Amino acid sequence: MDFDQIITSRRSIRFFSSKPVAPDLLTEILTLANYAPSWSDSQPWQVYLAQGETLAKIKAAHQKATAAKLATSPTLAPMRRRFWEDFARENMHNNSEAMRAFVGGAENNLS
Repeated sequence: MDFDQIITSRRSIRFFSSKPVAPDLLTEILTLANYAPSWSDSQPWQVYLAQGETLAKIKAAHQKATAAKLATSPTLAPMRRRFWEDFARENMHNNSEAMRAFVGGAENNLS
Protein backbone atom coordinates (compact mmCIF):
# COMPACT_ATOMS: atom_id res chain seq x y z
CA MET A 1 0.00 0.00 0.00
CA ASP A 2 1.31 3.45 -0.91
CA PHE A 3 1.69 6.13 1.74
CA ASP A 4 -0.95 8.34 0.12
CA GLN A 5 -3.41 5.43 0.26
CA ILE A 6 -2.64 4.92 3.94
CA ILE A 7 -3.24 8.59 4.73
CA THR A 8 -6.40 9.00 2.64
CA SER A 9 -7.97 5.76 3.86
CA ARG A 10 -7.41 6.55 7.55
CA ARG A 11 -10.58 7.09 9.55
CA SER A 12 -11.66 7.77 13.10
CA ILE A 13 -14.31 5.62 14.70
CA ARG A 14 -16.55 7.38 17.19
CA PHE A 15 -19.49 5.00 17.43
CA PHE A 16 -18.99 1.42 18.48
CA SER A 17 -21.07 -1.74 18.37
CA SER A 18 -21.93 -3.50 21.61
CA LYS A 19 -21.19 -6.81 19.87
CA PRO A 20 -18.38 -8.66 21.72
CA VAL A 21 -15.01 -8.93 19.98
CA ALA A 22 -13.76 -12.47 19.45
CA PRO A 23 -10.87 -13.45 21.78
CA ASP A 24 -8.69 -14.45 18.80
CA LEU A 25 -9.14 -10.99 17.27
CA LEU A 26 -8.28 -9.30 20.58
CA THR A 27 -5.11 -11.39 20.77
CA GLU A 28 -4.20 -10.44 17.20
CA ILE A 29 -4.80 -6.73 17.89
CA LEU A 30 -2.67 -6.78 21.03
CA THR A 31 0.09 -8.73 19.24
CA LEU A 32 0.17 -6.22 16.38
CA ALA A 33 0.16 -3.32 18.87
CA ASN A 34 3.64 -4.47 19.92
CA TYR A 35 4.87 -3.14 16.57
CA ALA A 36 3.59 0.38 17.22
CA PRO A 37 6.41 2.92 17.36
CA SER A 38 7.37 4.63 20.58
CA TRP A 39 9.57 7.60 21.30
CA SER A 40 13.21 6.56 21.18
CA ASP A 41 12.14 2.90 20.96
CA SER A 42 11.45 3.07 24.70
CA GLN A 43 8.18 1.08 24.57
CA PRO A 44 7.12 2.04 28.12
CA TRP A 45 3.47 1.20 27.65
CA GLN A 46 1.32 -1.23 29.53
CA VAL A 47 -1.89 -2.55 28.00
CA TYR A 48 -5.07 -3.18 29.95
CA LEU A 49 -7.97 -5.07 28.45
CA ALA A 50 -11.27 -4.74 30.29
CA GLN A 51 -14.28 -6.92 29.57
CA GLY A 52 -17.43 -8.08 31.29
CA GLU A 53 -18.09 -6.80 34.81
CA THR A 54 -14.85 -4.78 34.97
CA LEU A 55 -15.70 -2.93 31.76
CA ALA A 56 -19.26 -2.34 32.99
CA LYS A 57 -17.89 -0.77 36.21
CA ILE A 58 -15.52 1.49 34.26
CA LYS A 59 -18.34 2.63 31.97
CA ALA A 60 -20.72 3.23 34.88
CA ALA A 61 -18.16 5.31 36.77
CA HIS A 62 -17.42 7.37 33.67
CA GLN A 63 -21.13 7.92 32.92
CA LYS A 64 -21.79 8.92 36.54
CA ALA A 65 -18.94 11.44 36.53
CA THR A 66 -20.03 12.82 33.16
CA ALA A 67 -23.64 13.22 34.34
CA ALA A 68 -22.37 15.08 37.43
CA LYS A 69 -20.29 17.32 35.12
CA LEU A 70 -17.07 16.20 36.78
CA ALA A 71 -13.85 16.22 34.82
CA THR A 72 -13.10 12.75 33.52
CA SER A 73 -10.13 11.17 31.85
CA PRO A 74 -10.90 7.98 29.94
CA THR A 75 -7.19 7.38 29.31
CA LEU A 76 -4.44 6.64 31.77
CA ALA A 77 -1.77 9.21 32.49
CA PRO A 78 1.60 8.56 30.85
CA MET A 79 4.14 6.79 33.01
CA ARG A 80 7.11 8.90 34.11
CA ARG A 81 10.48 7.73 32.78
CA ARG A 82 11.81 6.89 36.23
CA PHE A 83 9.09 4.21 36.55
CA TRP A 84 9.87 2.55 33.22
CA GLU A 85 11.29 -0.95 33.18
CA ASP A 86 15.07 -1.28 32.87
CA PHE A 87 14.69 -2.39 29.22
CA ALA A 88 12.84 0.81 28.27
CA ARG A 89 15.29 3.07 30.11
CA GLU A 90 18.26 1.30 28.49
CA ASN A 91 16.67 1.64 25.03
CA MET A 92 16.11 5.33 25.68
CA HIS A 93 19.72 5.81 26.82
CA ASN A 94 21.20 3.87 23.89
CA ASN A 95 19.07 5.70 21.36
CA SER A 96 19.98 9.08 22.88
CA GLU A 97 23.67 8.20 22.75
CA ALA A 98 23.40 7.11 19.12
CA MET A 99 21.54 10.31 18.23
CA ARG A 100 24.10 12.41 20.10
CA ALA A 101 26.93 10.73 18.17
CA PHE A 102 25.12 11.21 14.87
CA VAL A 103 24.24 14.87 15.50
CA GLY A 104 27.69 15.79 16.64
CA GLY A 105 29.15 14.93 19.99
CA ALA A 106 28.60 15.00 23.72
CA GLU A 107 27.92 18.76 23.77
CA ASN A 108 24.48 18.02 22.25
CA ASN A 109 22.49 16.91 25.26
CA LEU A 110 19.43 15.09 23.83
CA SER A 111 18.45 12.89 26.76
